[in-house]
Amino acid sequence: MKKITMIITFFLYFYAIFILENIVVGNDQDNDAKIEHTITYSREGTRSEARHGHLTINGNEIPDIFNIVICGKEAYKYYQRRNIWGRDGYFPIDLWAITNELSESDKEITDKAVTLGWYRGVKRLKNTPRNWIYVEWSKGRAFVSPDKTKKLSKAFSVKKISRFTIPTLRFPRR
Repeated sequence: MKKITMIITFFLYFYAIFILENIVVGNDQDNDAKIEHTITYSREGTRSEARHGHLTINGNEIPDIFNIVICGKEAYKYYQRRNIWGRDGYFPIDLWAITNELSESDKEITDKAVTLGWYRGVKRLKNTPRNWIYVEWSKGRAFVSPDKTKKLSKAFSVKKISRFTIPTLRFPRR
């Protein structure tokens, strides 16, 4: 009897986790964007191995210009390496770890914004296409169509982020 009770308890536990995960976290069907996160390696198998994260959404590679990219229920942060080993580029982060709260706005998206393929702000306007992504860079935030990211970067002069940064040398004071 105890075995049957334990089996039923485990079944209900895993079933509840499955249901909650699909309700709270959502699945890719909540968003019309196809996300591909790929990792390439340099100096693979050595102590100096580096991982390079690349992000492609709907077949459009996201350029190395954004600090944060949110697509549906998935969030990515851009990392820079300070050593010859480690990781650089886009890597997934917990959506809840992002400080700003993305919320819905009462305003409608304008025809101009739809034609441009982006608008600035942290609130998602009503009727924004579902495949648009939220991005942050050093001097701004916007919702943008994945195929318009390069045009957005030119319009706002968004600078490319280096994948490798030289660490600052700190000397002890005497």
